[in-house]
Amino acid sequence: MPTRQMCSAWRSTNWPVKLILVHNHPSGTHEVTDADITFTDHMLKVGKLIKVEVLDHLVITETNYTSFADQGVMDELKKSGLFEIMGPEKQELEQFKIETEKKRAIKEERLKVAKSLKESGMSDEDIKKHTGLSLKVIGGI
Repeated sequence: MPTRQMCSAWRSTNWPVKLILVHNHPSGTHEVTDADITFTDHMLKVGKLIKVEVLDHLVITETNYTSFADQGVMDELKKSGLFEIMGPEKQELEQFKIETEKKRAIKEERLKVAKSLKESGMSDEDIKKHTGLSLKVIGGI
């Protein structure tokens, strides 16, 4: 199976909201395979669930590329019901999403508190004790 690489915009404490999939084939061709389409469909559905829009999937070579969006493949896959997440799996993933969002919100609040404490002159060690954030995170504030 071809090596897959997912590229997304740099993020700090925020989730990415858009994603472009990029990979190459060991054969050196940029032709789309059934496996590419299936993988892309899976990623579209997962992206929909976690609210990360998959914009395109590029198959690249040193001199050329194929864009799923340019060929209309992305639009077709967005319309398909194939690989829709249903039943208990969807509930589990929704719960995971909620828990992840709660953790993100807690960390964001801790960062706000740490920033305020740092501005008031508190040492990084004391900020770590009060917020639970690492010294590396606190040093980057």
